[in-house]
Formats: sequence, C-alpha cells, structure tokens
Amino acid sequence: PENGTPTGLNALAVGADDLASGLEDARDGANDLADGGDVLHEGAEALTDGTGRLVDAADQLSEATGSAATASADLSDGVSALSRGADDLSEGTDRLASGTGDAASGAGDLRSGLGDLDDGAGELATGLDDGRDEVPTYTDEEGDHLSSTAADPVELNEERLHEVPGYGWGLAPYFASLALWVGAIGYFLMMPALNVRAIIKSRSRVRAIAVSLLPAVLMSLVQSVLMVTVVRFWVDIDMSSTAGMYGLSFIVSLCFFLLNQLLIAGFGPPGRFLALILMVVQLSAAGGTYPIETAPKFMQAMHAWLPITHSVDGMRSLIAGGPFDTAGVLLPLAGWTLVALAGLVAVVLVTWRKVHATRPRSRGAHDARSGAGEERADSTASADSAASAEPAAITEPVETVAVESRE
Repeated sequence: PENGTPTGLNALAVGADDLASGLEDARDGANDLADGGDVLHEGAEALTDGTGRLVDAADQLSEATGSAATASADLSDGVSALSRGADDLSEGTDRLASGTGDAASGAGDLRSGLGDLDDGAGELATGLDDGRDEVPTYTDEEGDHLSSTAADPVELNEERLHEVPGYGWGLAPYFASLALWVGAIGYFLMMPALNVRAIIKSRSRVRAIAVSLLPAVLMSLVQSVLMVTVVRFWVDIDMSSTAGMYGLSFIVSLCFFLLNQLLIAGFGPPGRFLALILMVVQLSAAGGTYPIETAPKFMQAMHAWLPITHSVDGMRSLIAGGPFDTAGVLLPLAGWTLVALAGLVAVVLVTWRKVHATRPRSRGAHDARSGAGEERADSTASADSAASAEPAAITEPVETVAVESRE
C-alpha cells in the first residue's frame, strides 16, 4: 500500500501531463478549426460571387446565342442575296458583252457618218462661197424700203359695215322688244283677257272670235306706232328703214299681245305669272346685251326658239342697215302668232259654247210666250196685244241676267 500510493501519484502526474498535452493539442486543433472556418467562410463567399458571375455569364451566353441565331439568319439571307446578285451580275455581264458589240458596230456607223458629215460640210462651204457672190447689194434707201415692206407686208383698209353712232343704237332693239312685251302685260292687268259679256251677246262663233281679238289687234297697232315714234323722234335713234321698223314692230306687238292674252285667258291669274316668267327667260336668252355664246348652255339652247330673239335681230337690221333676214325673223314670229291665235280661238269657242249652252231652252219659252201673245192679239183688241207684249219685254233682260249669273 505504501508503495502503491506513489505509483498512483506518478501515474496521475503522468496522466495530468498527458491531459495538459491533450488540452494543448485540443487548443491547437480548435485554433486550426477556427482558421479553417474563416477559410471556409471566405470560400463560401467566393463561391457565391462565382455563382453570380456564372449566372451573369449564362445570361450573356444566352443573349450571345440569340444574337448568333439572328446573325446566322442574317447570314443566310445575305448568302441568298449574294447568290441572286451573282445571277444578276452574270446576266448583266452577258448584256454588257452584247452592248459592247452593239457599241462597236455603232462606232463604225458613227465613223462612216462623220465622213459623210465632213463631205457635206465641204459642200456647204463651197455653196456658201458661191451664194455670197450672188447676194445683191442695196443702197440705204432700198434697204429702208425693203425693211418696211418686210415688217408690214399688207396694208389694211378698214371699212365698218352698218356702223352706228353709239352703244344705244345696239341696245335700242332689245329694250324696244321688252317694252312691247311689258305693254301687253300692262294692258291685260287693266282689261280682261276675254269680254264675256260681248261673247254672250254674240249670236255666232265668228262674231265671238272677232270681238275677242279686235282689242288686241287695235292695241298692238297703237303700241307699235307709239313705241317707234318715241324711239325715232324723241330718243333720236336714226333708223335705216323707219317704215320697216313700224311694220316689224306691229307684227311683234301683235304676237306678244296674243301670247299674253292666251296665257291669261287660258290659265287665269296664274297666266300673268307665266307671262312674267317667259319674259325673264327671253331677256336672258335673247342675246341683247352680250353675245349669246357667253350665256349659260340652257339659254343658248333656248335662244333660237323664243320670239324676242327674232324681234331683236330684225330691229337691229332695220336700225343699223344691212340685209334683213326675212325667213329668220318673220317666220318664227309668224309661227308664235299662229300658235297663240289658234289657242285663243279655242278658248273663245269653249267659252262661247258654255255661255250659250242654256240659251236655246230659255229662248224657246220666250218664243212660246210671244206666240201666245200674237194669238191673243188676233182674237182680242189692241189693248190685249199691248198687254201681251209687256211680259215679253220683261223676259229678255231677266233671261240675260240669268245666263250671266250662271256663267
């Protein structure tokens, strides 16, 4: 036991030394482990950075791959275009070769033509030399005369045919025709177009027509004479043929009167409006102030068909002189007059027939009463005859009033 204690202590001391040595080793290992942790941490951070760079590189690689694909497509298109260009170049080379041959041929023709041109120039020079010797020489006086003749080779002698003193002579036919038409309108504004009372009293159709036309004929004569007299002697418009102007004015006035009378008698108050419309159209289409070619197309088409046109043309010839176009002036006016006359006669006959449709029955009753009065006069005294005549005298006015009221 005594020996066992020191041995144990020795062993304990040895163990303590070993423990201390182990602790030193453990401490050194812990330090190494700490250093290794730091290195590991730094490596982890480096790995993280490397991973980020790897991701960025992967993105760049992806973009580069797309760009490479696009560039590859562009390269393919460029190769195709290059192939087509090569084909075009080949065709152009062929055409160039052909054109070079044509150019060579043309150069030969040009060389030949230049030779001909040179020959012609020589002939021209020779001809000019010969012509120079043949050119005449002139004195100053002859030169002046020749230059004046060349500058004014023809001398014109102007002579105006049928010249009139002023613009008024050219407008007078236009306004004279207008005055005749307005005069007809004005007359029928004051007087009826048809005298129905005179038609009622007319026993025959001819008399009814005559009494209906007579006022228009008389007023046409009065109006035409008055118009020409005023224009000639008051306005002092000289006329080539005053007598012809009187005659033509009467024809024009009669035509205008009958046309206005027909419009008003046939259509009533609207006929006056139609007469005004017709007057406006005629004034625009007559060519009285400016040439008809300056008027609208519609007015040019209506120009030859309207009566005022021919009235203006005829009066111009009679005022300024010159040939009078009888067919071109009188025939259209006569045509319009006959149309108006025929229409007016038809209106008068219709009116006469209406107002006389009820008269035979009334007149028969009147004749029966007259016959009874005569029988009583034969069988009775003269006093009874006078008495029988009195109802007959009263019946006639009553009958006329009744017919007029029905009309």
